Amino acid sequence: MKLLLLFLTICCMLATPLIVNESISNPEDKILKVVEQFFEFMETQNVELGDSLMLDETVFVAKNLENGTVSRFTKEDHIRNVASTEGIVERIWDVNISNNDDLASVWTEYDFYVNGVFSHCGTNLFNLIMVNDDWKIAGAVFTVQRTNCPESPLGLFGD
Repeated sequence: MKLLLLFLTICCMLATPLIVNESISNPEDKILKVVEQFFEFMETQNVELGDSLMLDETVFVAKNLENGTVSRFTKEDHIRNVASTEGIVERIWDVNISNNDDLASVWTEYDFYVNGVFSHCGTNLFNLIMVNDDWKIAGAVFTVQRTNCPESPLGLFGD
């Protein structure tokens, strides 16, 4: 009986760090959640959600890979464009997250659809910063490619 009690005590002691570590939130999960909520804002046109995820100074820069043009737009421009475009779906994969203290970056491949019709694909790079214990999007750069897109590992949209 004493041996069984000793065995159970040792098992509980060994398992305690595992239980405690499971309750600690992974910073990368919180960072990715902000990016996922950003795409939710685009899909639902929830302007309040979009506004809450970005700094007032957030800037977006896009490079069209087919003609080389570079476009810059503000947070307000982006929110206005999303609010006036129904049926946006952006899917991401090959997500790479880097973070150090209060800075983070999220690199993804993506494809983009409007009303179920393919629009373009490309690469996103989000920069985030910690503000008052919340991750905020400080800016993003992305490429736009309408042809010769690699096949998405997510399959065709709508399948």
